[in-house]
Amino acid sequence: MDLLDDFARVRETFAELGDVGKRLDSSLGEEAPAVAASPTAAYDLPTLSVEVTVRQAARGRGQIVAAACGTDTVVLATSRGFLLRYQWDDYGNEKVLETELFSSRQPDTRIKATFADPTGTHVLICIKTSNNYELQYIHSSWQKARTLGKLKGVAVTAVGWQKQLDSSSSSNGRSSNANDAEELLQVTTGDIILGSEGGALHTTCQDSRSKREGASSLLLDFKDKRKAICSVEQEVLPDGRRVAMLATPNAVYITVGGPGLQAVFSKFTNPSMWEPLFEVESPSMHSQLQLIRGSSLQSLPSRFAWLVGGVLLHGHLLLADMADDVSVSEGAEYVADMRQLALAGAQGSPEDEPHLMVRPVAILGL
Repeated sequence: MDLLDDFARVRETFAELGDVGKRLDSSLGEEAPAVAASPTAAYDLPTLSVEVTVRQAARGRGQIVAAACGTDTVVLATSRGFLLRYQWDDYGNEKVLETELFSSRQPDTRIKATFADPTGTHVLICIKTSNNYELQYIHSSWQKARTLGKLKGVAVTAVGWQKQLDSSSSSNGRSSNANDAEELLQVTTGDIILGSEGGALHTTCQDSRSKREGASSLLLDFKDKRKAICSVEQEVLPDGRRVAMLATPNAVYITVGGPGLQAVFSKFTNPSMWEPLFEVESPSMHSQLQLIRGSSLQSLPSRFAWLVGGVLLHGHLLLADMADDVSVSEGAEYVADMRQLALAGAQGSPEDEPHLMVRPVAILGL
């Protein structure tokens, strides 16, 4: 219910902003020329509506314990160890694929989380066994999931999917384009980042055409459960460098480097060298980082938002504007015009809200 509460707070906050705008317009009406009103209300805000699409979505396979979504795809995990993939075509026709991940005769085994890439093609499932964690991968064309033995014991809490190709991934030595990226990333995950509840970052690449598990390696380990990875994002710049951005319960980090993920994180020989972009004094149980882009996954995001406690922090990302500037060596240089918004209806007084400590102040203009 926390997510629904957060949505309600955001809607109330925007409604309050709309009321302020109306009052400002009315006060200026006597001094400024009248402007013809549009057929619809000037401050009609988009509302989040929830409609029942599928009833009995678990299909008798127990209770729904985890969910993820991609384009025209919703993936549900159930308490009896099933993964249900719901897909809809352009006409709204529904298709359901069921996959059994583990036997219901394993009472101490449960699904902890599911993760789907933006297209809904690739899905990762984190499973808690009686004494360990395991990670399974399934492609949309498969009937059975594959256990990733090289990542056994990693309690995955966040996945940073690769959404663009770098120069080393182009075919036949040609420069990659949107079509190349779309085709290749339909059959392979690319180099993705896995964040864990123990504060570690791993990378792996899984190819649906291969009969073997793909390579995996450790990128960085904070070795601090207080720095559990809540969200992780990555973007590939045209020159092959990568920008990685992640959130913990009390901080957001950003870095740039490459080409390749190992080159991005290898400069942090000691994880404590990686200073947060900003952090809160009182950590929340969870935080959520979101990057906002245009309609194409190949486009670079232009904004970001971080939700922590009763605060929404948002700002601009200058990735597209500075994509060709190879002199940029610090990820913080890509961040600008940051704002803090206290959500309406948040429990507690303003003094109880997380207090943001922002660095570096000069770059963020605060």
